[in-house]
Amino acid sequence: MDIKTGDYVVVKPDSIKGDFDFNGAGGRVQRIFKNGAIQVVWDSITLKRFTDDYIKYMIAKEYYLFDYNFAEDQIIKTEPRDTLEEMYAAQEELYNRKLNLTDKKISQIEEYYDRFVLSPYYEKLTDIQKDKSWDIINIFSSIIVEQYELQPSGWDEEAFHYVYNYFPDRVVASKGLFKSGKRVLMQYLKFLDYKGFCDTKKMQAYLKKQKTWE
Repeated sequence: MDIKTGDYVVVKPDSIKGDFDFNGAGGRVQRIFKNGAIQVVWDSITLKRFTDDYIKYMIAKEYYLFDYNFAEDQIIKTEPRDTLEEMYAAQEELYNRKLNLTDKKISQIEEYYDRFVLSPYYEKLTDIQKDKSWDIINIFSSIIVEQYELQPSGWDEEAFHYVYNYFPDRVVASKGLFKSGKRVLMQYLKFLDYKGFCDTKKMQAYLKKQKTWE
């Protein structure tokens, strides 16, 4: 396969028929699956083409807005058409539009995770860590809500310390999830701090000193 992770690609003209005009759409290859499918994260140029009607359609179908899986013969390599910063900004703008166009109530845990996925902090995770990240963050956050009645925006050191030590003894999970836990949580803490959602600097310092869950 000539295409690799990190390459920029555009959709071949008329290679896909659907509810969106894919001609001229493009982005960055985020992942290549074992079955050969190529996951492309849309660039800012493509994201800005999405109309409100298209966003509503994707919400109704429960389709993901920010990337698309292609076969290799449906895309061709190209030069970058934007910067990563422009892509992240366009993703955030689109996510805010999506929230305004949906009637579905979304919890803070879900919203912050969705925004985390659209950030450079998520990008630094391995594929396995990305696959495990929702389970880790959702379970961890839910325990803090249950034990301390704190949403992610209100996390504090006491709650974080307790749940980090409590987690591996009380949660039935795979070794893959446990091994990914520390790295995923560290990136999530950095994201929360960067966005101003929660001051997590002391939690990050604590986490650095801890062992990976076994």
